[in-house]
Amino acid sequence: MPFVPSASGALVGGLSVFDIRYHERMVELPRVRLSSRLTFFFKFIFPSVWLLGFSAGTLSMLTRSNERGVAIPYGVATILGALVFSKACFPLKTVVSGQDGIIVSNFIHKVEIPYAQIDSIDENKWLNTRVTTIWLNADSAFGQEIQFQPYAQFLLFWRDHPAVVALRERVRLATERS
Repeated sequence: MPFVPSASGALVGGLSVFDIRYHERMVELPRVRLSSRLTFFFKFIFPSVWLLGFSAGTLSMLTRSNERGVAIPYGVATILGALVFSKACFPLKTVVSGQDGIIVSNFIHKVEIPYAQIDSIDENKWLNTRVTTIWLNADSAFGQEIQFQPYAQFLLFWRDHPAVVALRERVRLATERS
């Protein structure tokens, strides 16, 4: 039976309206996807197509004797691209913020990491994709460093991404509770 207010302001069940107080455990934080839905594209498809295209172009130039001089810059660009992708794209994970922690996935395995295990959150504001790094206190299945690309939103470069702000707030609330 639901609580129904009586004429005196008391609720059926013996509680007054003034007896009900806010408690942080009453509010359940919903799951929020913090990473972009394009994570799969930026982790697998874009780097693969780019590297295959540049590698094929470099190899085709090497097979032609009159274009070998042009092949060297393409080969260097392919190697530099592979290095950039190995740091910026291949380590990307999907991150969902839940009630007690974050759920991290690399599209094969999912791991839940409690907020108390998060040490800091850094955002690269100079990259267009705003790659964000979560530093952990201890090792997880994905190591102590988790990188994700937040969902797309127009931002001025000096402002924090709303996903990063929300995650920092949840970490702060979790550390206050414990």
